[in-house]
Amino acid sequence: MEVTKKTAPVVQLLGTNWMPEPFVDESTEGTTYYGWAPLGVQEGENGWRIMRRKTEDGITKCEYPNGSMEFEFNWEDRANYNYGR
Repeated sequence: MEVTKKTAPVVQLLGTNWMPEPFVDESTEGTTYYGWAPLGVQEGENGWRIMRRKTEDGITKCEYPNGSMEFEFNWEDRANYNYGR
């Protein structure tokens, strides 16, 4: 029986001209927020991908607002979202 692959993952390569280094907020112990946005998107505007890295009882989880990795969130509201995977 021959198996044929019919789908492939979408790979998006982001150059440094499009996506700068992430913002990092380590102000809360055990929780770090990372934020990425295309050049030109301001901190108070929607258009950010945000990740929360949280460590509790030796377990570290990386989660996203509403479980979404889309560029649709506001960096200034990062602590107010419901995070999940």
